[in-house]
Amino acid sequence: MKTGKFFGLALLVLIGLLAACDPPDDDEASPPTVITLLPPILTPTPRVTATLTPSHTPTASDTPLPTDTPTPVTPTSTPSLTPTPPVIGVVISNQNVNVREEDNFRATVLTSLEPGTQVEVQYSNEDGSFIFARLIDDEGQLIEGWIDARLLNMGTFVPPTIGPSPTPTPTQGPQATGESGFTTATPFIGGGGISPEEAAEVSDVNVLAYCRQKNVNPPRVTTEQTVSIMWSWFVKEPSFMTPHLQNANYEVLLDGRLLENYDDYRTAMTDKPIDDPASGNWYIYWFVPVGRLPAGRHEVTFRLTWDSAVNDGYEDFGPGTSNETDEGNCVFTVVEG
Repeated sequence: MKTGKFFGLALLVLIGLLAACDPPDDDEASPPTVITLLPPILTPTPRVTATLTPSHTPTASDTPLPTDTPTPVTPTSTPSLTPTPPVIGVVISNQNVNVREEDNFRATVLTSLEPGTQVEVQYSNEDGSFIFARLIDDEGQLIEGWIDARLLNMGTFVPPTIGPSPTPTPTQGPQATGESGFTTATPFIGGGGISPEEAAEVSDVNVLAYCRQKNVNPPRVTTEQTVSIMWSWFVKEPSFMTPHLQNANYEVLLDGRLLENYDDYRTAMTDKPIDDPASGNWYIYWFVPVGRLPAGRHEVTFRLTWDSAVNDGYEDFGPGTSNETDEGNCVFTVVEG
């Protein structure tokens, strides 16, 4: 009995539920809207952080290499320089010596110096034939110029040269070790490049090679004096001189020793000869320096021949003529100076 009542009651409840599930009519009121509240979305508030100010990034620099530590130098006292005294040359000649603008015998003459004049030696030219010197004249003026090296006594001093070192000049003629005891100097003329007056200044004394034939007394010579052996040739006109020079052979000996290369000591031709300026003839001279001679008797022998006949404007000379040779001599004495 109780079971049936309970079953009936359950059926009524089920029907009621089904009825409630039927869709409502349009006129019926809408059921209430159910609003579901969602929990709020919380946005986290950012924390305040400190803004870092960028710092300066240093530029990389080169790492210095290790260096040697200098050793301290102990200063030393600088010695004072003693000025080098000038080298003094003395004019050695029996005549005045020319001072020239350039180092050759054709250069302008600036002044002339008396024998014994002292000059300050500067230097020589390349071949040593001229010395550049200076001096103060009597008026206090500075004079500078070139002087023939053989006319200056510089003792043992060898002056410096300008330009490249000169090439040694081959030995000319007899040397100091010869039997006669004389030397032949280095050529100073070069064949006609010097005046007779200048050539006569080269040595202290000039000995004429044929003084006996010319009736000329030989000069007095001392062991301290330098000597040149001289001779000449003259013609009526300059055109006669060239054939003579081309054909002449001079054989001049001092105490039996031949003076070689005599043409290296030949002067220029002149119409004013040093021994007879008013002759009107044209002359060439030879002055061959032989240096200082020992005390005693000395003799020069002279002999001239020609390869072909020549004429001097007055007569013929040479082979086939009445003057095939020209000879002479001179004897002189050297005394202790």
